[in-house]
Amino acid sequence: MSISIPIPQSKYSTSLTPTLRVSRLEVQAPASTRNMTRQLEPLGPVAAPVNGSSLAGMSPLCFGAGTFAPQYNEPALLRPTDVVRRALDLAVNCFDTSPYYGESEIILGDALQNLSADYPRNTYYISTKCGREPTNEFDYTPSWIRKSVERSLERLHTSYLDVVYVHDVEFKTEDEAVLAVKTLFELKQEGKILNVGFSGYPLPVLVSLAERIVKEVGKPVDAIITYSNFNIANTVLLKYLAKLSPCVGQIISASPFSMGLLSSREPPKWHPGSPALKAAVAKAAAFCDVELREPLADLATRFALEKWEGVTLVGCSTVDEVDSAVANWWKCQDKAQKEKDEVAFRRVREVLGDQLDVCWPSGRG
Repeated sequence: MSISIPIPQSKYSTSLTPTLRVSRLEVQAPASTRNMTRQLEPLGPVAAPVNGSSLAGMSPLCFGAGTFAPQYNEPALLRPTDVVRRALDLAVNCFDTSPYYGESEIILGDALQNLSADYPRNTYYISTKCGREPTNEFDYTPSWIRKSVERSLERLHTSYLDVVYVHDVEFKTEDEAVLAVKTLFELKQEGKILNVGFSGYPLPVLVSLAERIVKEVGKPVDAIITYSNFNIANTVLLKYLAKLSPCVGQIISASPFSMGLLSSREPPKWHPGSPALKAAVAKAAAFCDVELREPLADLATRFALEKWEGVTLVGCSTVDEVDSAVANWWKCQDKAQKEKDEVAFRRVREVLGDQLDVCWPSGRG
């Protein structure tokens, strides 16, 4: 099963020719309201230099810029510079994007360039992906991988990328994925990227590829992203850690909301979850609103942040969403809150019943 997320026609080029810069009016917050944000402590030192060769300095929250894509938001109505600034002001120092996410690379790159006086390139990590395009086409050939990385460098206004992942490896053969990863290792040797990884959903596919890379390359990949496999409704990732950990430098858990499923709103129409899963989540969301008097999305955020010891990738499209993610991270540091949350987590998972740890088919997984 291929999950095809509909992406409207972009006004930006997705070809491998030089990017055509289109004049774009960004909607800025009025000066009188730009400072009317929550008083929050940063996650760590602000604007501190990072060592891109080591991912150990990544903040516990990674900013997912896939929300800058039109399947989530109308790009013309976004305020990306304000949102990215807020993240950096709160010491969120890593940003993830992909060519597959429509205009996301361009929007994120322009926002970071706008902030370069206060936040130079060496104060944050940029990760992107390769091999999957907005047209839902895949190409893992070495020539395409190289051209895609060059295009990302241009769009993101940078001479190097901290991490590049081969995108959604379950939709191509393992042989093709291995070749793409090997090409990224070549680009790492050339200094264009600092860390090599791959992303995907079905964990057996990720384990098999990670183990094969170790055998054929002689070393593990630096990082992987897996999404929707560690959240309040699904903790199946824990079952695979023993096999994944020796083969991967860092495991990044993405989408604590399971691609928009775990909230009080209806999930996107393209969401691949079964009707039974969606019905169970809707029941849990209503339970949170009425019985716990707290949105499911907040509980889902804290579940991911409290239970996962590594980096959690959270999609953010507004200043309020950045604030909410950071505020929930700080709540996770409070012992009394954690004790209260344990009770809430258990009750929500009880409501989900037989839909706990349910996965959907994806690609060859």
